[in-house]
Amino acid sequence: PRHASLWADLRVKQIERGGELLLLEALYERVPASLPQKEQARAAVDAAVLKEAESALKAGTPGIVSGLLAKLSEKEQASPAASRLKAEAASALGQVCVIRRDWDCANTRLMESLSAPDESASALALKTQLVLALGPLAEQAATAAQKERTKKLDALKDVERLYAILAAADPEAFAKKHETVKRSVSSLSASQHAAKAAARKATQPLR
Repeated sequence: PRHASLWADLRVKQIERGGELLLLEALYERVPASLPQKEQARAAVDAAVLKEAESALKAGTPGIVSGLLAKLSEKEQASPAASRLKAEAASALGQVCVIRRDWDCANTRLMESLSAPDESASALALKTQLVLALGPLAEQAATAAQKERTKKLDALKDVERLYAILAAADPEAFAKKHETVKRSVSSLSASQHAAKAAARKATQPLR
């Protein structure tokens, strides 16, 4: 037992020195679960994972952060440090979505970035970037939808989707506008349905 404990101490020190995650995980697996050093080894691996995730963010590769965080222990995945890294990675990816004008993607990433206990500066930056980019486009789409005649309902549905994203990002500024457009979609849809029903009835032969 003493021999095993000494080897476990050595493994823990090797993990704490750092290195490739695959190697560190392999060293962790070699620490017997029956020994108290197992918990120390797990904590050391978690620290290495968090450090690598932080480095990935600084290096401009946020896309690998979620995969790294998945290597954390269940306990550490719920930690403030992990939540912050996840939120910052989502914010960085969301800014790419905004640049590409992929609004659904940007909205998803924003919701992920806001899942952290405290709203980070990166989440606020993404929210601001999304609102500034999408707000004017939504207004333009709303104006165009009012002039649309043949596909007005489809146009309004597109506008409603844009305002739904904006309302999720900034409820105070866009929730009312979203509800107004939503009611317009519902009203127009109902009137078109009624008109179609009346037209079908009018074409039916009298009995």
